[in-house]
Amino acid sequence: MVSEVDDVGFVRTLIETLVERGEAEKGRIYLAGISNGGMMTFRLLCEAAPLFAGAATIIANMPAPTGAACKPAKAVPLIMFNGTGDPIVPYAGGRVGFKGMRGAVWGAEETARLFAGRAGCSTFREIQVPRPSSFDLSITRLEWGICAERAGVALFRFEGGGHQVPGGKAFLPVLLGPNTQRVDAAKTIVELFAQLQRGSR
Repeated sequence: MVSEVDDVGFVRTLIETLVERGEAEKGRIYLAGISNGGMMTFRLLCEAAPLFAGAATIIANMPAPTGAACKPAKAVPLIMFNGTGDPIVPYAGGRVGFKGMRGAVWGAEETARLFAGRAGCSTFREIQVPRPSSFDLSITRLEWGICAERAGVALFRFEGGGHQVPGGKAFLPVLLGPNTQRVDAAKTIVELFAQLQRGSR
């Protein structure tokens, strides 16, 4: 059954209401989502990018139907966190869920490149995060830089990482895969948004 709820319209109305009440400030509204919430984040960036000053996703990739029609009206700074061993949202793209019943997504790097391309980013580099123990996950930060509207794109790639929130407590690791404490996704997102907000003043 296809939902007739206008999710994007709801978010637009919510933001307009908060701004009118003085509870939010236009140009300083940030977007973040985990798993399905991250996929909604990508949809909002595709359909309502001018509403947001920055965005972040954790263990989420671009839904294939959304990506096929995605033409963001504005470049938005974006940071992503994805594990290559995620059994729910495949890093390289494909069917979602243990049985592949939740639709299909693009790969994480393909998703990042879409937004980097929209921002006209002209540089790319890969940075290895220090790995104190061979027992921990190898982590690489992929960065697309020198972009329009300061809209850089970064993707943290966790080699073998599962469907987990980096920096959080591992949840059902036998089922969902391993996690790491070396990168705290929530803290990193807050720091990015704070930096963007300082730059907007």
